[in-house]
Amino acid sequence: RAGRRCGAGKCGAVTASHTGEHHCKNCPAGQYRDATGHTDCVPCAAGRYQSETGETSCAKCPGGKFTPTTSIHNSKCKSCAVGRFQPDDEKTSCKACPAGRFGESTGLANEQCSGICTSGYYCTAGSTSATQQVCGAASVFCPAGSTAPKVVAAGHYTVPANTDATIRTGEARCEAGYYCTVRTQ
Repeated sequence: RAGRRCGAGKCGAVTASHTGEHHCKNCPAGQYRDATGHTDCVPCAAGRYQSETGETSCAKCPGGKFTPTTSIHNSKCKSCAVGRFQPDDEKTSCKACPAGRFGESTGLANEQCSGICTSGYYCTAGSTSATQQVCGAASVFCPAGSTAPKVVAAGHYTVPANTDATIRTGEARCEAGYYCTVRTQ
């Protein structure tokens, strides 16, 4: 009488797989088997995972998460690091938050990240704080969401004038009767 083969989601040695289902073992987490009669399990592909044992397929990593390579270790997806995001399912990496924005938490799933940078500061791509970079000097200013400091125009000065000169947020035209030097009032 012929023995039974290991079922889907299971595997076993050649000798064991023909002697009965009780000699088969569940595929471990991070692996699967979608057909019967196999001696090994298949690792989950990059961008996919399987957290359970004895499964017949791997699931797609959702947005904000990824797995970088095909691996037997894909039992769970990794969260995008701070300063990074991934809007799509089944991906192998994350993207840097765009300049002018920041990502202060892990697992972000859209390009809005955590929000825009605070006025008086600027954020390069991949920033992790709303106050990532101080604007820098009285001759430059940074409105909210700045990607780099903006040089104040001739005949203008940076504002507000009553704040630290390194965190100016805008510019104003020099008033009649005033003389602006180095673009400060």
